[in-house]
Amino acid sequence: MTASAGVVAHTWGVEIKLEAVGLAAGDTYDVVVITGDGQRRSAGAFVGVGAETMNCNLNSDVLRPDATKFQVLDDSGQRVLVAELRLSAGRELGGEVVDA
Repeated sequence: MTASAGVVAHTWGVEIKLEAVGLAAGDTYDVVVITGDGQRRSAGAFVGVGAETMNCNLNSDVLRPDATKFQVLDDSGQRVLVAELRLSAGRELGGEVVDA
């Protein structure tokens, strides 16, 4: 499985632009944004498309300065992907997506 992501800060929260290949076709995945104090907030869900490239835009009400990472969870709640989110002087550095 391979994945990459970008994060867009909005006034209402964050948008995650996820591209992934290799998530099991037909399986449902939930995405959560984790805050600095450990809260988990939904960013939506999607269905895996297997070997095809999946491009998915997900949204959460967590404001960008409060978002520390996001996780993709399978239907049993296990982490499949995780990305640490970093900021530097108010500028987005991006997130590295790794297998959980």
